[in-house]
Amino acid sequence: MDLRDLFTKIFFDREYKEKITFFRTVSLFSGLSDRALGNVLGIVHSKIYPAGETVFKAGQEGKALYIVKTGEVKVSRDGKEVCRLGSGEFFGEMALLEEIPRTATVVTSKESQLLLIYKVRFDELAEDTPRTGVMLLRNLASILSARIRDLKDLDTKPLQTK
Repeated sequence: MDLRDLFTKIFFDREYKEKITFFRTVSLFSGLSDRALGNVLGIVHSKIYPAGETVFKAGQEGKALYIVKTGEVKVSRDGKEVCRLGSGEFFGEMALLEEIPRTATVVTSKESQLLLIYKVRFDELAEDTPRTGVMLLRNLASILSARIRDLKDLDTKPLQTK
């Protein structure tokens, strides 16, 4: 074994590399460098939720964004399922912008590992590393804009009747 191989085995953090690789699949982190993703990893909290557990209810104050690492969640509004989200998808993103009541209820449909980014930690990251903060906010704005356009498209399509 040469010195380079030994150095790699001692200092290469496989778990860190796996986390970076996963974060590259999340659209919110599009275009971020490994260093910027490393900064983001420093503010992420992980939590395991059993199947059927309520992550949050509509009306509760939003304090964090959630990213589905594993498992699946069901998003509901007014008692009706809106969508299901799986690995690499995220929800609760408005909480990074302002702490207002949630507009939906989210429940795990199977055991899920969720990654949380609290607004207060996000704000600290944006202040400490402005370039990363700007990129994240730009990505978030782009994603929200696309979601608004999708909603407008739904409004302009004729309703199907049976």
